[in-house]
Amino acid sequence: ATDPAALARAPPHPRGTIPFFTLKRPLRLGEERRLSIFEPRWLALLDALAAANAPAETPAPNAASDDPSRLINVSFGCVFALNRVHTPAGPADAGRVAEAEAEVEAEGGGERVADVLLLPVARRARVVRAVAG
Repeated sequence: ATDPAALARAPPHPRGTIPFFTLKRPLRLGEERRLSIFEPRWLALLDALAAANAPAETPAPNAASDDPSRLINVSFGCVFALNRVHTPAGPADAGRVAEAEAEVEAEGGGERVADVLLLPVARRARVVRAVAG
């Protein structure tokens, strides 16, 4: 779902797991990279990470957007996505992939399903700077 209210109500990632961002190019050891995050699902993930990083007495429903400094030192995984195909949610036949991708693009988003091919290795990343904007 891409509805911000629905994303805010979603349960956090399970304890003992690490959320992952998919990247268009691999993250090298020690590399510092700027991520421009604007999709509601990724913003909701950052809000959840910031809320988990906030002091217990501080309610933080929109922690990252309210105070980006709460993201400093938060860690998450980064994995290189070799290929991605986005199609509208719901039944689609395999012969319609290009047409379905064009529909998703024309609709400006909407509900969609991603088929992602990943490398079997990932890196753990840590936030060193965070700016809202």
